[in-house]
Amino acid sequence: MPVGGRGSVICADMHSRCAVVTVLAVVTAIVCEPGAASAGGAAPLASRAAKTGDIPDNPLLASVPVDTLYVFASFKPVPLEAQRGLVDLFAPIAREAFADYATMGNPTQQRAGRQVLQDIAALDVKRFEEVGFTTRARFALYELAGHGVLRLELASGDRVFKFVQHWNDGSESPVERGGHHYWVSGSTLGTIFLSIGPRELVVTIAPRDVIQANLDLLLGIQRPAKALTTAQLRALAQRDGFTGQGVGFVDVARVGARVAALLGAGDECSAAFAALGQRIPRIAVGLDDIAPRRFSIGVVAEVAPAVVAELRGLAGSLAGFDRALGQRPLLALATAANVERVRPLLARLGGGLGDLGRACQMSSVTEAMDKLAGAAARPLPPFFAGLRGAFVVINDVKVGHNGPESVVGFAAVQLDHTGGLAKLAPNIEIKPDRKPRSLAKLAPWPGHLAASETTLGIAFGPKSEATVVDLVNARPVPAPLAMFQLDYTRIGRIAPSFTPDSNQGRVAAALGLMTTQLVADDRGLVVWTSFDLH
Repeated sequence: MPVGGRGSVICADMHSRCAVVTVLAVVTAIVCEPGAASAGGAAPLASRAAKTGDIPDNPLLASVPVDTLYVFASFKPVPLEAQRGLVDLFAPIAREAFADYATMGNPTQQRAGRQVLQDIAALDVKRFEEVGFTTRARFALYELAGHGVLRLELASGDRVFKFVQHWNDGSESPVERGGHHYWVSGSTLGTIFLSIGPRELVVTIAPRDVIQANLDLLLGIQRPAKALTTAQLRALAQRDGFTGQGVGFVDVARVGARVAALLGAGDECSAAFAALGQRIPRIAVGLDDIAPRRFSIGVVAEVAPAVVAELRGLAGSLAGFDRALGQRPLLALATAANVERVRPLLARLGGGLGDLGRACQMSSVTEAMDKLAGAAARPLPPFFAGLRGAFVVINDVKVGHNGPESVVGFAAVQLDHTGGLAKLAPNIEIKPDRKPRSLAKLAPWPGHLAASETTLGIAFGPKSEATVVDLVNARPVPAPLAMFQLDYTRIGRIAPSFTPDSNQGRVAAALGLMTTQLVADDRGLVVWTSFDLH
């Protein structure tokens, strides 16, 4: 199971730091575990786990303080076939990036980089486990003393230690304490702490005094006074439809207080973040089950009960939305919401975050939010009165040297009455009679436009006439507040500068179809993002 790519900068500093490369390479293969995505054309939130499934105890949580600002942990291994699928897809990309970096630096550093690359490239599943790692590893990523800590399960710390030691040129010897070996090394990234214990590997980047003050906690020799439990994260997963592939949260109020302290902005800033934490106390994050070519991640922004009813009142339906999800588009955008109800919420959001920016002396935030609040406070143009939603779907585009030569796709706008918007089209009379009208006088590509009393549709391409008739005759179906789809595999090929053999081209090709959906329910705002890999 070849892995590699992250952490190569450390090897350029000192041979012994290549131990960290192993850690981060393992993270690339194991920690970046995604969840199963919905296929293109699935119903809204289909990527959400139908059943949370078994979430066994994660022993690493015994080292995570219950008052951590954030945590993300796994509770079951990634299925081996999924690991192989993901590694087959992304490992060549990571290895090439690693190889490019290994050519930098002086000859000694280059030789060290090449050796690390060779060793990591040789890590098939058998060798991976022979050196002491395990494909069934669980992990925990959390905050301790203001800095992130990663704990990763090992099959044998002794074997991993021997594997790492063969990269050591003797310039930095590990320290042994309580059955753990650890290094503290300076690098371009900061001060890196790496520990290999009997059954776990620990990494953090923090000031030396912070590492020293929390050394026994990092090593696991000492446990926090009160630790986070599997039961707490299991309950979160069951509520939000996450699986044991990964569950976590961010404590918004306490993270805000930490940010205020780092900014040195004083009590007013801390109070502003505390007020934000009352409205959005926590953000939950989790994964769906993992498949060889699919993953998805969900985010739940919990909001105060008083806001929940307002958010749920925004949801609506959209005529023809099922057609937007009924195929694998090049690009799709959709929104379905009562715009008149959205506007005051956006104005309040902009005003609140603008006040936060002022209290914490973040001028860019203040300016952006003031603009948002001002725009939301202004009434819509008369022709957009009663706006309920819209969507755009682009199925194909051919681009020449002078721009798009052809477009295949469709779009629709839903309002209480389409008459005002229809009058804006020049040189064409549009009536709400559901009959298609040619766009030959208005657009450089073949297309048609039609309208009903509540839907205005437009379509381009060979079947535009039939498509636009279907749009204006479609029944409204439930739709998310917002939806975005992008086919990375195809979109990159449109750009004249696209080069499929570049690493950027390979990444775009591998990512496949991305789908992001936003809904509001009894918890707050929920976002699922899925990748249907190529």
